[in-house]
Amino acid sequence: MILGAREALDVYMRSGHPSVLGDECSINLFTQVEELLHLPTPVLDQEIILSTAPCIDAQTLDELHELGLFCDVYTAVVCADVCRRHTRKLRSTVLDAHLPAHSILCSLPHVYIPSPALCILLLARMQCVSFEELVFDISELCGCYAYENAPLLERGLIERRPLVGVSDIVEFCEKIRKLNSRAPRGVRRMERALGFAIERARSPFEIALGMNMALPTSHGGLEMPHFATNACIQLSEREQWALRRSYLESDFVWAEQKVIVEYCGGVNAENREEGTLRTNILQNKGYEVQLISNSILCRFDAFMGSMYRLEKRIGTRIGRSADVQQKQRWLQGATFRLAGRGGAIVSEAS
Repeated sequence: MILGAREALDVYMRSGHPSVLGDECSINLFTQVEELLHLPTPVLDQEIILSTAPCIDAQTLDELHELGLFCDVYTAVVCADVCRRHTRKLRSTVLDAHLPAHSILCSLPHVYIPSPALCILLLARMQCVSFEELVFDISELCGCYAYENAPLLERGLIERRPLVGVSDIVEFCEKIRKLNSRAPRGVRRMERALGFAIERARSPFEIALGMNMALPTSHGGLEMPHFATNACIQLSEREQWALRRSYLESDFVWAEQKVIVEYCGGVNAENREEGTLRTNILQNKGYEVQLISNSILCRFDAFMGSMYRLEKRIGTRIGRSADVQQKQRWLQGATFRLAGRGGAIVSEAS
């Protein structure tokens, strides 16, 4: 059976390859390898797998459990209505479109999984998945983190390489358009969401922050000018010696305006001194640095106060009407809740 979007996203958010780390982190690297699920491999004959009716037998159920999936009802993908199956344990949906090569991947002998780009397309077809949730899910698949294989409320983050990039998903959209006489359902919505995805984010709350700054006013966003995510800032030899690294990665950078917004997940005795030194170096280079912590991100007035301070420097104007602020308040709360969900789709699959 080919997993549906909900299950596929859950598997992907616990899969991947660890980032390349230095020797001092070799112990953590081995720990991460054990925590991350293996990435699935492409299959050659997608048509046969798509045209096979799914089933939940004992062997398939064991493989689903091996992937960490313990659902009351599993969802699957098929290519035609005659293959659709509805049982007490299984629901299947029809994807009536010709797919590019490597759209279906093999996870275990009896369980297949849509590629990250196809997974996003399946999510885009689901009416119960909001536009904001779709942007968030794309950003997670393009992010530099996975979730630990732990209960939902206890999940930590593991650093990993991104599973896919926005450019890869754009290429998938172009290929699937060429293979079909008309754009398959969900492609246009998927393409709109791609314009606001946050690439290479290192935490879900970093995605939430980026979405609030990037999304248009109609969705409650601040519609700020385009920014670079996790951009590299080169350091002088003296700065390299002080920070013991050759460059700095900053979360959100407006290079021309020399403005940086940094998300701070938490401050402790170990990173406080380095964070202060990092900020001082950036300020000495002429950057205005705005630090956003979780305590700021979760409080609307505090968050907007931080954003208002950047308006003039960035060259934008944030709406202040009652209607606009109501949308901003809603988006700020919605993205904060999405960031705290631990890699699970909140909406029920349709």
